[in-house]
Amino acid sequence: MSFHKSKTLYDGIVAEFVVMDMLQHNSMVLEKGLGVTTCTDLDNAPSYPQSNAHYDIDLNLFECETMEPLGKKTIEVKYAWNPSYPTFFAEILQVRSQTYAEYVVHPPDFMVYLNGHDKMLYCYDGKAFVDGVISNYNNRRLNSYGSAEGVLFGKKDKEYGYLFSYPVEQNYFSVLKHKTKEIEHRLAASEGVSVKGSKVAEGLPSLA
Repeated sequence: MSFHKSKTLYDGIVAEFVVMDMLQHNSMVLEKGLGVTTCTDLDNAPSYPQSNAHYDIDLNLFECETMEPLGKKTIEVKYAWNPSYPTFFAEILQVRSQTYAEYVVHPPDFMVYLNGHDKMLYCYDGKAFVDGVISNYNNRRLNSYGSAEGVLFGKKDKEYGYLFSYPVEQNYFSVLKHKTKEIEHRLAASEGVSVKGSKVAEGLPSLA
């Protein structure tokens, strides 16, 4: 099966839309969880393979009264299926290509994991998350498919910058009900596209 038709890509794209839906409809999470007190607009155009960006979502910041742009925060989204374990897996490198995961090369402001099993979202400070991954590089292991090396970390591990968790079952339902065309468009954009990874990441050995 082509990757653009795979469940792996589908789950990841749905997760992006779920995160955006949750943030768009929950100012408390923005303010208390992410420390964002300005007006915002969210966009997952950076996740398209044709984009030169290195993240999944732009959280664009604006002055509410004048709509003056105030910069942006970047968000990387990971989908996981975890029915019972207290940990998630953080991919560091792809085995076949011997390239580093993009978030390690270009750390986002926020790292988000969405557990598809219980529809719970976990958010981490991006820099602290990457620092935690790098510091545990020598403890890396293969994932269950043998396709990537990475580390296990506690869902609420402060070493990895844990900020908060939040239930997103309603957001999940809303996305699947109302965002079908947008999801299909994003899937189609990945057809025939290969993304070149990096063999160099700050704080890690060169894979060249």
